[in-house]
Amino acid sequence: FLPKLVRGESGEVFAAAYTVLATSDATWLDLLARMYFDNAQGPALDGLCAALRLAPHSANATAVVTPWFTAARAELRIAALDVLGFRRDRAVVPHVRALLDDTDPIVRAAACVTAGQIRDYSLCERIERELSASDESLRRAALRSAMLLGSTRALGHCRAAAQGHAAEADEALRLLGYAGHAVDLPRVLAARKPSSMRAASSAGGLPRRCSNSGLVALRSTPVT
Repeated sequence: FLPKLVRGESGEVFAAAYTVLATSDATWLDLLARMYFDNAQGPALDGLCAALRLAPHSANATAVVTPWFTAARAELRIAALDVLGFRRDRAVVPHVRALLDDTDPIVRAAACVTAGQIRDYSLCERIERELSASDESLRRAALRSAMLLGSTRALGHCRAAAQGHAAEADEALRLLGYAGHAVDLPRVLAARKPSSMRAASSAGGLPRRCSNSGLVALRSTPVT
């Protein structure tokens, strides 16, 4: 049972971890919180994070992931942000604030995503500083989250980006479409590229979250 938590397939890990989290048995929860997850990766980490996101008791999930915020591996720091951001757990706020200054840009991107998920408006100004980041994945994550937080600077950035043919033009048009300001309607409708039109007119809200695996891959995967 316990070896599956760090070496099993994602489904096995999910079942084992969720069982422990759902029991609320103090002995098992303490054991789960103390387990050494530094080597958990790939399917095992994904399965564990899925269980933590869906665990019936938020306090149990928080107790397990809190040590990950200071883990040496970036994947664990990202996973902790992902879990508590998905759960809209306000316990993540001080960790988001700290990880917005992480040395790894992909961790900072994850922190931006989480700030948007929990709607922490106090972090908006800090996130706006990443709108000019050299790392594209960080810049886009900051733009999405800042738009969720009602940033006028991000709105201006989207309007400027939508004017040109840069790689971020499609993303900017999509975000402007989601924002729904009447003044931007002509700009969205006048988009020349069919892909931009589809993006701008898509139904739904801004992306809520990225999975742990998706955030790790974000650096090399273009946003479409």
